[in-house]
Amino acid sequence: MRSYLLPLTLIASYLVAGCTQVQVGSHLLKKADAPTCVAEGHLKVGNPYIVDGIRYSPQKESLDYSEKGIASWYGEDFHSKPSANGECYNMYAFTAAHKTLPLPTIARVTNLENGKSVVVKINDRGPFVRGRIIDLSYAAAQSLDMVRYGTAPVQVEAIGGPHHVAGGYRGGYYKAPQLVGNDIRAERLPSVGTGSVEEETLGTFTPQPHLAQAAPPPATSLPKPPPFEKRVVTNTKPLNKTFVYVQVGAYSSQTNATAQMQKLSETFDTAALSQFEAGGQSLLRVRAGPFHSVADADAALQKALEAGFPEAQLKVDD
Repeated sequence: MRSYLLPLTLIASYLVAGCTQVQVGSHLLKKADAPTCVAEGHLKVGNPYIVDGIRYSPQKESLDYSEKGIASWYGEDFHSKPSANGECYNMYAFTAAHKTLPLPTIARVTNLENGKSVVVKINDRGPFVRGRIIDLSYAAAQSLDMVRYGTAPVQVEAIGGPHHVAGGYRGGYYKAPQLVGNDIRAERLPSVGTGSVEEETLGTFTPQPHLAQAAPPPATSLPKPPPFEKRVVTNTKPLNKTFVYVQVGAYSSQTNATAQMQKLSETFDTAALSQFEAGGQSLLRVRAGPFHSVADADAALQKALEAGFPEAQLKVDD
C-alpha cells in the first residue's frame, strides 16, 4: 500500500529543488496555508517531482494512455482528506491515484484475473510503492473484487476527461483552472500594467456517447473496509490468467541487453531477453519470471533492486 513517512533526506531534496510541497499518496506534507478539501477539485498537471529518488513527470494529456500493472487500494486512513487536486477523498466514491496522469482523468480499470471492470476519476497522486501503477478507492477495489487480496493485475485505460485531447488543455497561462460542469474555466493572469483579471472558458468537454466519461456516483451500501492493520498488503493468491515479470530494462543495443541479461541470470535462473515494438522501434527487454503471485513478484522485485538493478519494475502480460 502507500508509504506514510518521509525521510529527512527526501524533504531536503525537495527544498533544494525549490519545491513548495511534498506529496506522497494523497498528500502528506503540505504547505501550512494549504486550503481544506473541496467537493470539486481543480484541473492539474503539476511539475516534475521526486519521491524516494524516483523522478516523475506528469503528463499534459491522457489521450491514448493504456498500461498494465499491479493495482493497490486505499481507504479509511485517507477518507475526507485532500487529494492532489484538492478534492475530499471519499473511499466510497469511484476514484483513484496515479503518479503521472493529468488530474482529473477518467479511466477504465479492468481486473485481468477476473475480467471485472470499473470506471474511476483519477484525482490524486500515488501510489509510490514500487511495483504499483494505480491506487484505487475502496469502492473501486470492491467492484474489482480485490479488497481481500490487497492487489490485483489490472489494465488502466484513459477514456475521458478535460485533458483527453492532443496537447492537453492550455495550461501554464492560466492560474487555478477549474472544471465547472462540462466547462473548463480559469482566471487569465493579469496583463502587464492593467492588473485586471478575467475569467475565460478554455474549452468544453463533450462526452463521447460510446464511452462512459464520468465515474459512477458514490456507493451507498458498502460495508466499512477492514482496519489498516488487518489488510492484506500483497496478494499470495496464484495468478491464473496473467503473467507478472520483473523487468530491469529495455535496450536498442543487442550487446547492452545481453550484458544485462547475463548479470540478471546471476540472481534469477529465469532471466531472458524478449523483443517488442515501442514507438516504431524494435527493442529488447530484459526480465525474469513469470512469477506465480503478486507476492512472489514483489519479493523478486526487491531482490532485483538489491542486486543492483535500480530501474527494476513489475510488468504484466496476459
